[in-house]
Amino acid sequence: MFVLEDGDSVPEDLQDTEQVEGAIALGRMAYAVAGQVKDAFAQLADGPPLAEVPLVQDAEGFAAWVGAKRTLTSRGNLTLKDARDAWETLQLWRRPLGGAEGAFVWRSAAECSPLDAAFSAAVQQHVEVVGKQLLAIPLSGLTGAEAELEVEAGRMGALALAVEDLGYEWATASDLVAMWANAVLLCGAIGRVPSRAEVRDFWRHWVGGGGTGTDRQVELALSLGEHLGLLRVDGDLVRGTTTGVEVLTLWQQSREEGLV
Repeated sequence: MFVLEDGDSVPEDLQDTEQVEGAIALGRMAYAVAGQVKDAFAQLADGPPLAEVPLVQDAEGFAAWVGAKRTLTSRGNLTLKDARDAWETLQLWRRPLGGAEGAFVWRSAAECSPLDAAFSAAVQQHVEVVGKQLLAIPLSGLTGAEAELEVEAGRMGALALAVEDLGYEWATASDLVAMWANAVLLCGAIGRVPSRAEVRDFWRHWVGGGGTGTDRQVELALSLGEHLGLLRVDGDLVRGTTTGVEVLTLWQQSREEGLV
């Protein structure tokens, strides 16, 4: 059993030492401020299942859209015609920075953030770039439980990489980590699920001695946290998720090993 510095133990369903250590490391300073680690972990929202995370759905939908093959530009991007078609097919205007329905305004596929994110996540598992071709990756041949484990590992890896890649493009990776950690910590500190405004204010006044985050950064971090399954937003209420523990732990380990 993993025991915290204050003598409390982590709830039984979160006693995987590696995951808990990783999560605590992400918010060490904030935990000291909140002083309610056990309660914070206890109030994590379950899941979501990886198959229900929006970015995972986009990546798998993108792979289905690619089919057997798509031709890329000399820069390795989708053609503008294909980019517009993929954006419309996957309804990416519903995603953060996705634009307005029926109005594809980008000059290249790489400029459309949700499409670029789906492309990058799909390359981790479903498709590969060979020269100027985007090709479907042949199935591994595994079946049953082994096949499912392979799929889940690919999904988790894509999400961990997205914390790094999308964080730097849309806000910062530290913004995403801080947003997740502070949603968890505030929940434990006040003894209830916090509102969006409360999490926003806590984030702005705590991060780095704070107050430097713009409203746009905060809103993007919240939206992206939900997009990656790190946060669950129910109406005006924001909760950290157990999936967030796993994704951010893998992200942290990958950073330490120089993989991202």
